[in-house]
Amino acid sequence: MNSVQHKEHIINVIENIKQQNIIIEKKLQELSIFYITNKDKYDYELVKTYFDNLKKFIISNDIPPMAYICNTHPCKFINYFNNYYECENNVLNTYIEYSKYIVNKHNGFENHSEICIKMANDSFNFICKEEEDKLIHLMLMKDKKLKCYENLLKLYPEPEPEIKNIMDMNPENLEIVNLIDLFSEV
Repeated sequence: MNSVQHKEHIINVIENIKQQNIIIEKKLQELSIFYITNKDKYDYELVKTYFDNLKKFIISNDIPPMAYICNTHPCKFINYFNNYYECENNVLNTYIEYSKYIVNKHNGFENHSEICIKMANDSFNFICKEEEDKLIHLMLMKDKKLKCYENLLKLYPEPEPEIKNIMDMNPENLEIVNLIDLFSEV
């Protein structure tokens, strides 16, 4: 690759990262809208489907997996394979179970129903905040990468514009016009 091809590659990478960040911003907006519209609805099937899709989106936009460490799971920058994810998955399952109870209203125990509502709300809040943190983290990671590529682009000089006539440089400057007139008479 020559320097022109390197520069084109860097420009393409920069554009790609900018597009990815726009998509991540849209996902953040979508998550906030989803949170507001579904906060007290207890639609557990919708919530599970939404967060499963969001998890797939985050995994697909994360840095590709690196080498296996200690013969365990592949390392990812935003790691869905550690024990914390299992905790997050348990919180989603807790939300689903309590939402089913609230929607179906088993036995009509008032105290138990309040506890279920609180547990479902706490679980929903936790999951939304976790996914928001992951999206923000992903966007920050992309921003850092974008800045690195923009700094690389600065290393490639811009081509100098070709000037055929001195008047192209500054046509309004009267001193240049007078000088040109003076030299043209000679």
